[in-house]
Amino acid sequence: MLLAYDRHGELVRFTPENRARFEAYRAACQSANPAFFTMLRAEDLTLATDRLTYFAHWITPEEQPLRFDTRFFGAVAPPQDPMVDGHEIVALRWLTPDEAMEAFKRKDITLRLPTIKNLELVQSGGTRADEILGALRGRPVPTIRPRVLQVDGKPVPVLPGDPRWY
Repeated sequence: MLLAYDRHGELVRFTPENRARFEAYRAACQSANPAFFTMLRAEDLTLATDRLTYFAHWITPEEQPLRFDTRFFGAVAPPQDPMVDGHEIVALRWLTPDEAMEAFKRKDITLRLPTIKNLELVQSGGTRADEILGALRGRPVPTIRPRVLQVDGKPVPVLPGDPRWY
């Protein structure tokens, strides 16, 4: 999905007239990151960052060989149909936070700890996207860096605030 305004200040929509052009931009972006900025300039787009709500910051545990420092944002989806591209997105399924947690409990989907905790956070904000974003907006966003302990030979994530976290 492309969260951006067009030259008229409207959220970008994919239409039969522009779909092939934006699909070509997407393919170019997957090959080289600078293509994204080329697209923004060529289409006279402005990123709709004003529509983003910053709500979480996670850093992978120091014990992990591959590390990430990730910030999470929420937004009401623009009027676009997301598409599976077989590269960055290989499957697509829209779920509410409650549906995602139920699917996880049934083992229909897998979720990582930050996603589980973020779903729990947004579940407390309401049921509609605008309610959830309103509840998240302006709250403090602590950095969460779990630790991983070995308990009976199995990795156990420990979050800040847990007495085992050091």
